Amino acid sequence: MPGLPERIHRMCCETLLCCQEFDTHESLKTVFVREELKGYQDRLPDRASNKHDRVAQTIAYLQQQRLKDGRSVLVVFLSTLKENRHEGDGLRDELEKCRMHVQQHYSPPITMAPLPLLSLPKWGDKIITWAKDGKEMVYIKAQDGEFYIDQYPVTRKEYRYFAQKTRRRVPEWNTRTNLLEIFRGLLPEEWNENDAENNLPATRIKPEDALAYAKWSGKRIPTWQEWQLAASSGCSEKTPTYPWGNETDVQFANTLESGYGWPWPVQCSKARTEEYNNSDLMCDAIGNVAEIVIKSGEYLSCGGAYNDTIRNCSIRKLLYLPKHFDAVGFRCLSQRDDFSAIQQKGEN
Repeated sequence: MPGLPERIHRMCCETLLCCQEFDTHESLKTVFVREELKGYQDRLPDRASNKHDRVAQTIAYLQQQRLKDGRSVLVVFLSTLKENRHEGDGLRDELEKCRMHVQQHYSPPITMAPLPLLSLPKWGDKIITWAKDGKEMVYIKAQDGEFYIDQYPVTRKEYRYFAQKTRRRVPEWNTRTNLLEIFRGLLPEEWNENDAENNLPATRIKPEDALAYAKWSGKRIPTWQEWQLAASSGCSEKTPTYPWGNETDVQFANTLESGYGWPWPVQCSKARTEEYNNSDLMCDAIGNVAEIVIKSGEYLSCGGAYNDTIRNCSIRKLLYLPKHFDAVGFRCLSQRDDFSAIQQKGEN
């Protein structure tokens, strides 16, 4: 498979084959083809079985492996299935191809294939995947403390999954049918319109609903001070106005000057912040959508949004929440106690 090391390719094939018995419209299709990997816990065999542990560990391992260009090897593998990504029955042909590939390379039987011993993420790793909601979190350390924070705000797709699991109402979000055209050159080439919409930040979320999501995922809403620390973690300035420094450079964020007139999917910031950002920093701190934070027990917003000017999007500026939450989203944070509790439950 182009772009993937042979060992990783075979591991992907074997993992897919391990789930063949779940090849139904709402299981294998959802887990692998639509890339909703955070849902695998409920669709694999019982937790007590060895098979569940091996497949779950391999999925977690593959999610953490990166190519030189920063892409997840599992996403690269899944992108090759796009011809069948909307056809549940078509997956059987792809499974047979996987089976033939494994056999031709003298793989042990799937039931006996040795999988890597995967150690749980360690406190202090630069970036981890949080198993409960599947979000990548980045490690922030400063004189005032250390914690993990979501690299991107919670997306529509992630909030829908939470709402489904907890039987909560999903907000009525506005839709656009030309996101690929609006953000041409900023999105992964393999994305379709549905992918772009799924990765828009979740907005119209009231503070109590954001808090419920945080509790469900084993995390919490960040304080104003924590959010500021994370937003400025990649800058050498002591008190920067923006994540990259004190210059009002409009190319690094989705603000009124950008001219999009719409929030961008969270992956867009990767393409726009290469000059100051890297893969292990918090992204989308300013512009796009404002974010809910807590200060002195009160819910407030910070960071500004796509309909604010760059000068109103300072990471030092704190505002009251608006009556309507059309341009307000949120992200979550984990402290060491939360991290340890999740590890003990085997959920990370």
